[in-house]
Amino acid sequence: MKALDSPPSIPERAVVPLRVRFYPLWGWFFVGSVLFAQSFLVSRLWGGWNAMALLQLVAFQILFLPRIVLLAGGISLGLTLLSSRLVHWIARPMARRWFEPTSVLPPASEIPLYLRTGERPLLRIAARRKANQLWEPGWLIVTENRIVWLSGIWRTVIWDVDTLESGKPLAARVHLGHSPRWFGGYVVGAPPRVYVERNDAGTMGHPPEVLAMVDPYGFADFLRGGAATQTDHAEVPSPQVPEDVTRPEAETPVASPETGAAPAPAKSASRPQLPPRRDYTKKRPKRTRTKPDAGITDEPPVKTFVGKVELPPRRRLG
Repeated sequence: MKALDSPPSIPERAVVPLRVRFYPLWGWFFVGSVLFAQSFLVSRLWGGWNAMALLQLVAFQILFLPRIVLLAGGISLGLTLLSSRLVHWIARPMARRWFEPTSVLPPASEIPLYLRTGERPLLRIAARRKANQLWEPGWLIVTENRIVWLSGIWRTVIWDVDTLESGKPLAARVHLGHSPRWFGGYVVGAPPRVYVERNDAGTMGHPPEVLAMVDPYGFADFLRGGAATQTDHAEVPSPQVPEDVTRPEAETPVASPETGAAPAPAKSASRPQLPPRRDYTKKRPKRTRTKPDAGITDEPPVKTFVGKVELPPRRRLG
């Protein structure tokens, strides 16, 4: 397998599918609006701790409860739709820039400088790595036998996973975790975390590396079977085009001495025999016309043929 000159990046134009949980968020807004309206009504009608004032307050609560419910339902619906649009217009682009911090990373053309001699990348992904309590930006690079993390802050290789040392394929060292929920669980759709095992001979007992990227499913699919299909286009054999096989020319039938005529060629049983084509190279003899007063001439009449059928001679007038 030969690495590509321009390794692809996953994804090319992916979008972080953030969305709000509509009904739970609407219920939270509805309960909050009802409680706010009830507290506002109590503050306006509070008359002290006596029986008459409390009875009047309960009566007004029962009287205005349907209006409060309708008003709270409309307000909560509007706030939920506004929150959904804000997540779609603002949170999604911000999340994509956070998952792909390409502006703070070294250029992709410099990636081969941080690899081994003769090692070429098959795939590069702009991602983030969890370091203590921070998320460090960097490049996740996949070569023929290694997974390399290139730090975008320190401009150096922080860790790598080599199959030659551990004897375990790269796809078995990568696992997908849970998907985080933002804003108290009311915003979902974030891509799951990627866990990379580093329990090889040099780092026994080391916790797995936690990565965040836009399309972890595409990265996992690439490790399972996509890397085997990334071959150089020059090595792909071109389809064998069959040579132009010309049919042998039919042998010209030879006239037999008994009949004196050439035998007819054998008819093909697969398709019907077509009639012979007309030879347009031969010129027909011109007809001689005589004037009425010219009398009878001794010239023989001109024979006219239509195909192989001979027409009768033309009648002369006069």
